[in-house]
Amino acid sequence: MLIYLTIGTAQNRMNKAKQNTQTVNIPVNANDLSGNTDDLSGKTIEVVRDDVSPEDMTVYPDLKIGNAQDIGAREEQQDSFGISNIDDQVISERGILAVVADGMGGMSNGSQYSRLTVQSALQSFNTEMPEKDDETTLLRVLKRVTDAVSNTGLEGGGSTLIAALIHNQMLHFISIGDSRIYLMRNGGLIQLNREHVYGRELDDMVANGLKDADEAAADPQRAALTSYIGIPTEMKVDRNIRPIPLYSGDKIILMSDGVYGYIPEDEMKELLFNEPMAAAEAIKNAILAKQYQHQDNMTIVILEI
Repeated sequence: MLIYLTIGTAQNRMNKAKQNTQTVNIPVNANDLSGNTDDLSGKTIEVVRDDVSPEDMTVYPDLKIGNAQDIGAREEQQDSFGISNIDDQVISERGILAVVADGMGGMSNGSQYSRLTVQSALQSFNTEMPEKDDETTLLRVLKRVTDAVSNTGLEGGGSTLIAALIHNQMLHFISIGDSRIYLMRNGGLIQLNREHVYGRELDDMVANGLKDADEAAADPQRAALTSYIGIPTEMKVDRNIRPIPLYSGDKIILMSDGVYGYIPEDEMKELLFNEPMAAAEAIKNAILAKQYQHQDNMTIVILEI
């Protein structure tokens, strides 16, 4: 098992931002937070934060990091994950990037694709100068990933990608495939991205009166990916076009479908109240305790602000 990983707990990196009264409006429907996969536009959380000065927004708080991974019932680990350089100066200048990639088990070279996806993303972020803004930096990282995959010579494979860039207490993310990113805030857990699976398109057709609900629910291709790294057709990307402000105590959670597909969200949320490393291990152990015969590879990365 090869994982491109730089990880640790950042303690007392910089002074914490002041605790201020905040009004945070989070839509009840998680879909309201997702981007438009057709034109790369999207929506994000609206936050009223008039009492916070610009100086506060540039202070990077203490950061806690946790992760867990297991091969499950599969013969090969096809998930990869990584975190960028956590040196104080690097974090101050460009932030921190967390990446999870899930190689496609039904295709050849899935593990090679996921490792290459993580490696090329971190190499770009760690070694190239930041762009004019974090959004552009993240899109450049994605470009480096797709270039690396297209130039590798591998055929018949693919990988999902979920990447979160945290900088100056702001979050940008990109998502391709069915891995997920969540935000946990004030006890609430919200999925930020919209997966690229055929089931989402079927549900949209039902909502628009174009398909019968029972027929859509029973479709055997619901879980089929409609976008992934390495897809031979046009790749769809989900992302936020406005940065998501982050607050002390927020948790950003990245995971492969081997996690969210095997544990109820309510159970997962309860375990996420623990410290990041303990939470990641607890979620992994809770899934393994269920002893699913066809348990997928699982990977979870948690960053607490």
